[in-house]
Order: sequence, then C-alpha cells, then structure tokens
Amino acid sequence: MFFCIFNFSDFEENELLKHPPFIDHVTRFMQIIDYLVENLDQQNSDFHQALLMLGAKHATFPGFQVSYFTVFNKALMEVWESAIGEEFIPEVQQCWTQLFAYIMRYIVQGYDLYFSECQDEIIENKT
Repeated sequence: MFFCIFNFSDFEENELLKHPPFIDHVTRFMQIIDYLVENLDQQNSDFHQALLMLGAKHATFPGFQVSYFTVFNKALMEVWESAIGEEFIPEVQQCWTQLFAYIMRYIVQGYDLYFSECQDEIIENKT
C-alpha cells in the first residue's frame, strides 16, 4: 500500500534503502522528529502550519486515504520498538506515542482541511 503510493513498489528492501527519493523522504521525516524532540517545550505555530500543509499535500496524492496515517503510525511504533529494543519500556513507549499522536493530529487536520476547502470551492462554483 505505502510503496505503491510513493512509487517504491518496484524495489526490494535493500535497493529501497539506497534509492535517493526514498532516502530524501525518510530524511525529511526524521528532520521533523528531530525538530519536535529538540523543541518539546515550545509552541510553534509555523511548525503547526507546516504539518497542516504536509497533511494537505498527502490529500493530493491519488488514492491516498486518511486511514493510511493510522497504519503508518502503527508501523512507526513497531519500528521504534524494534530499534530501541529492551529500552522501549512503557514510559518510553508512552512518550513516543504522544509525540506521534501530536504529529498525526496536525497532519490529519491538514488533510481534512484540504477536502473541506475543495468542497467549499465546489459549492461556490455551483452557485
């Protein structure tokens, strides 16, 4: 599902990890995580706006569904658990769960706003 949306379906895992567009996508995502962790104590409306725009951008991908964010979030937690290993204690899991929920809240909101604005445009064009 994910790989088809981002045109990575023709790659084996070891090839994918060397594929520049995939690496770029992963790098941008990790920069978001790094920024949030570094700025946990600060509210940043510019960053919220960027997450909203990211959600809206995903809404433009043909066939992309908002439910994919839930699937991605679940897969992300499994990867984090595997990478962190025995140090992925309940408190650590809770922190990462809250951080990812924060990100997903704004991304899903942006996704929904995109479709809401599209509906408003359709209604305006009909009148």
